[in-house]
Amino acid sequence: MLRQIRKSLIQSGSARKYILYAIGEILLVMVGILLALQVNNWNEQRKDGRQYLKYINGLIEDVNADIDDLANNERANRVYAMAAKNLMHTYTSDQKFKDLELESPDGPVKEDTLRLLLSIQRSSFMAAPTVNRFTIEDIKSSGQTSIFKNDELKREIFDYYSRLGRYDEWWQGKLRAKYAMDDIKFELLDAALLNLSNLDEDDRQRVMSEQEIVPDAIIEVVRSHKNLLIPLKTMIYYTERISSENLWRTKFATEVLHHLNEEKRRLMN
Repeated sequence: MLRQIRKSLIQSGSARKYILYAIGEILLVMVGILLALQVNNWNEQRKDGRQYLKYINGLIEDVNADIDDLANNERANRVYAMAAKNLMHTYTSDQKFKDLELESPDGPVKEDTLRLLLSIQRSSFMAAPTVNRFTIEDIKSSGQTSIFKNDELKREIFDYYSRLGRYDEWWQGKLRAKYAMDDIKFELLDAALLNLSNLDEDDRQRVMSEQEIVPDAIIEVVRSHKNLLIPLKTMIYYTERISSENLWRTKFATEVLHHLNEEKRRLMN
């Protein structure tokens, strides 16, 4: 059709009409190209929007998991900190077993042989929270960090993950102290008594009944150990630092989660 019109105008010798037609044809092609680009951009925006929502949902899931892991870690951390502090108190006190007061989840106790044994055993236990990086690593590896249109949220998310290196530093310091403490524990307790934390109440009583346990003798060995103080102090220090970081990070994670959910609601509306 267009070819026939063009041919007719050329044959008629009307240059003006031909030029106007040519301009119209060019404009028609340009409009077609612009419409095609607009449709393509629209499709890309829809695709990016779906991917962005997928990332937001993934980050929500990861940060929720972080908060749960932090809570679990902090519960374990408090148990291990209590054990290390009990052992420190045993080491620095001059009290006999009958007067020695140790902390337990139910409050201070005296003449509690199991608490003494568990304090020695757990004094080198350590726990660090899991960092759920699945979504953030996917975003970075795919090179799609620009998909975030909310710059403030983007900065907050990347700041949240960039501050996790402190755990690695403290973990390494605590790990060195743990190795030293593990060696010392074998000098303080019979190997059979170093597994009490992994047993239920009945098995604990059975194992303890099979051993000749003299609490004051154990306390004397603890106080006479020349290499105990430094690694024990180190364990307590890093346990407290990790606990402080857990509390700060829980607060930060809760704020990030709130903003992620706000962004999700905005995208869904």
